[in-house]
Formats: sequence, structure tokens, C-alpha cells
Amino acid sequence: MKVKLSLKKAGETAVSIVTGVLKQHGVSGLYLGITPKLAKSAAQKFVYFYFYEALLQVRQRLSPVPVSALGNLGLALLADYGCVPIVVPLEAITTQVQTAGDGGGMATTAARMYRRGGIGAFFEGWAAYMAGSFQPALQFGGYEQARNFLLLRSGAAGAAELGATAAFVLGGGTRA
Repeated sequence: MKVKLSLKKAGETAVSIVTGVLKQHGVSGLYLGITPKLAKSAAQKFVYFYFYEALLQVRQRLSPVPVSALGNLGLALLADYGCVPIVVPLEAITTQVQTAGDGGGMATTAARMYRRGGIGAFFEGWAAYMAGSFQPALQFGGYEQARNFLLLRSGAAGAAELGATAAFVLGGGTRA
């Protein structure tokens, strides 16, 4: 729905777009593209945290000095750049599923994209993704810095975990 609203034509309103989707697809039309969006989000988070942890471990082997805020930001940005080969194609497929509105799933949409433009069709938005990587880097890098600060302040510097409530509140705060 967000994609359709952002692509609205002159004279269209949010209400007219929602009404049109409901008439054409029913209530399920409001959720077109949710499957690829969930797949993209899950893959992005998994790959990001995998790369971030790997980079952090390499950094910690090179120097025992705690990672600074700027260093954390750099690690987070590099980790997000590592997501590009996986996330950009999934984002392209998601956008196509959401804008086509033909009910085609991920596989059908991916096949159509490949026929239209080859492998390059999946990477048309890579530059925008690279530019947008600063937001997740700030969010996740900020979370790590705040988490480390809280653990240090509580005297649990050796502990790797926050409690569930503290992690939830901290995550919400860094996301806002």
C-alpha cells in the first residue's frame, strides 16, 4: 500500500487509492507484496547481523581497545553494504510485486524481471540502497553503542545481553 500511495497520480487521494485496491483485489489487496517484503526484511536482518558480528570479531582480534562510536558506525555501514547482493534484488522484486497488482508472486515476478532485463533488472536500485545505508548504520550502530553504555553503567560489562524489556525499549528508541 505504501508503494501505491507514493506513486499516486495527480488528483488521486489516499482514500481513492485504497478504495480502488479494495474494489480490484478485496481486502487481500491491502497486503499485496507482504510475502516478499517479509522475506527481504528477514534476509536483510540476518545478513546484516552476520556481517556485523564477523566484522566486530575481526576488529576485536586486531585491537583490544573497545570500539568507539565512530568505529561502530563504520562497522555497521560496512555490514549494511555487505547486504547489497542479497537485499537489492529482493527489494526490486518486492517493489514489482506491490506495483504490478496482478497477484503474481515472487517467483513469477522474478522470472518476468529477468526476461525484461536480465540479471541487471534486479540491481537497478543499488545506488539508492547504498545511499540509504546510513540510516540502518546509524540505527544499529547507535543501538550497539547504547547497549554497551548500559551494560558498562550497570556493572555488567562482561555480560553480552540486556534483559528483554531493556533491549525492547532500547531498540524502539534507536529506531525512532
